[in-house]
Amino acid sequence: EEQAGAFDLEDETSRYRLLPFRRSGGLSTREERPNSFYPIYFHQKTGRIAIKPLAGAVAILPIDGDGRERVWRQTKPSLAAAIERGDMIVKPGRSGSGFTVLMKDRIKVGRKPKTIWVDPQYDASTHGTVLLQQIFNGKRKLFDYPKSLPAVVDTIEILIGSNPNATVLDFFAGSGTTGHAVLQLNKKDGADRRFILCTNNENNICEVVTFERIKRVMKGYTTPKGEKIEGLGGNLTYLKTAFVKKELKVGLSDEAKLDLTRRANLILSLRENTFTPAAATEHYEITQSPYRMTGVYFSEDKSELIALLDRLKAMAGEKTVTVYVFAWEKGAYKKGVTGYDFTFEDIPEPLVEVYQAIGL
Repeated sequence: EEQAGAFDLEDETSRYRLLPFRRSGGLSTREERPNSFYPIYFHQKTGRIAIKPLAGAVAILPIDGDGRERVWRQTKPSLAAAIERGDMIVKPGRSGSGFTVLMKDRIKVGRKPKTIWVDPQYDASTHGTVLLQQIFNGKRKLFDYPKSLPAVVDTIEILIGSNPNATVLDFFAGSGTTGHAVLQLNKKDGADRRFILCTNNENNICEVVTFERIKRVMKGYTTPKGEKIEGLGGNLTYLKTAFVKKELKVGLSDEAKLDLTRRANLILSLRENTFTPAAATEHYEITQSPYRMTGVYFSEDKSELIALLDRLKAMAGEKTVTVYVFAWEKGAYKKGVTGYDFTFEDIPEPLVEVYQAIGL
């Protein structure tokens, strides 16, 4: 609505405004953009515009009022497409001599964000510091200068609002505003965007503030005044990184492969984005998210495999299901396993390949 007033013309396609097709300002000379200096042919009687010579047409070059060789806004292929769309117009020059080439600039669905955003919701004190105090039931001095949540929500929406499956990575997470903003945006449009927050955990910031904040806004919390804030949903986990020895042993023993499989559940949960524990026995574990379920069967003994599959089938509902099964021989466990609309993966070979790739 804000930009509509500038687009005061309209055809059968959309509202538009007319912009000079000759470029001005920086990077507008023939020397700087040689591919954008060429003649445009215009036939005055028929009104036809072309990039190739026409009989009876005049050739128009991007020469400015001072006789300097400028360039057109687009190269020949782009201009040809614009002509085909009917987006080019040629009018007599203002002085009555020569011609002016104009291009239809059509109204956009959105617009380029302004350099300065002025709105009370972007105030970092009220919508950053005070919000963090509310989430932590009145605790103060948890984190210096947390960002305004609406400011980060709007920034993310501008960048990836049209991508419902985007992953947002914050290399320098502080209080967790980025993760909170992704959850808020998902709640707004029902999308399934993910976030990864990284921190060096200085002063235990990850455990005390970042992780705890995201956990609370997912589950819901109560403000110091007793107001209950509904949770935004989602599933969450955090990992600590460490250096590993870059020594590759020749192969892995059978015992080592079994041990690797038993300890691989977290890695597989990360791969599937299912962090919430749902069930566990000595043979298998099940994790889930609002949209997915993962079953990991890590035992050589396959006597409980059908029990796992039946349990997943009963629990899954509309969720998609991936099942990882320990197997010495690829797909051997699938004999007799029918009637399950799941994705099956063999382990531990994919995990072994990952560990070998990093030299562990």
